[in-house]
Amino acid sequence: MIETIKSIVPRPIKRGIRRCQRWVTALFCNPMVPAKEDIFVVGPYGSEPRDFLETGREFFEYFKAYGGLQPTHRVLEIGSGQGRMALPLTGFLSGSGEYVGVEIVRHGVLWCQEKYRKFPNFHFIHADIYNKNYNPNGTIQASRYAFPCEDESFDFVFLTSVFTHMCPDDMQRYLFEIARCMKRGGRCLITFFLLNTESEEAIRSGKSAVPFGHKVFDVCQAADPDNVEAAISYQEQYVLDAFQQNKLSLLGDIYYGKWPSRARFLSFQDIIIAEKKDDGIRRGVG
Repeated sequence: MIETIKSIVPRPIKRGIRRCQRWVTALFCNPMVPAKEDIFVVGPYGSEPRDFLETGREFFEYFKAYGGLQPTHRVLEIGSGQGRMALPLTGFLSGSGEYVGVEIVRHGVLWCQEKYRKFPNFHFIHADIYNKNYNPNGTIQASRYAFPCEDESFDFVFLTSVFTHMCPDDMQRYLFEIARCMKRGGRCLITFFLLNTESEEAIRSGKSAVPFGHKVFDVCQAADPDNVEAAISYQEQYVLDAFQQNKLSLLGDIYYGKWPSRARFLSFQDIIIAEKKDDGIRRGVG
């Protein structure tokens, strides 16, 4: 019934309704949260504004409890989107604390630069990196991208639902850059879809929330073979080896996610937390 009504409503009226929705959102909702129709990253709870807030609050607790985040830390987020992870940090980072977000979707960066003007220690940078789904006109290949950061300049680095959309060469490059930018003793928190005995059985039996049924790049499985970057999973051992190669030592166990229909889980995706242990500076390679 609702769909039938929608189909007969003239376009000018639909546009007027959408404008009213944006006005109501701006008037009564959190001005730091995009309107539903403008949210381009869907979290495990959905794409409603309340889901935007809930996801940020969830990971903020992980940053503190498992990542050791402190108010004075310099924080780097790769894949900052529209600030859903940055928002809860605004009331936490103080003094010398600072946040830098890097994002490939330009309008997400512009949104944040406008909304976070009252927070001088929050900075958002656009990276014009090609991605079929999020930045199809990008001019830079992720496998050659150098983070706009000095060596050993961040205490805490995090990426949520970024490597779940990246191919192996790109992921390897980013891990190198993460290690380069982290201070000695700094920590990173990164989410994955990890393939192991348990998750692969869930995929075969159709229990996985994401149908990773297509092998790609030998070490990955994709949900859609025609659009690999839409959702990509990695062999767990391959990921652990990549961390070790970049001198990133895991802190504790992997926090496995709900996605393969696990009864016990922390979040939706799998979470790895690691620390930079080496005594030397990893320098960029151009």
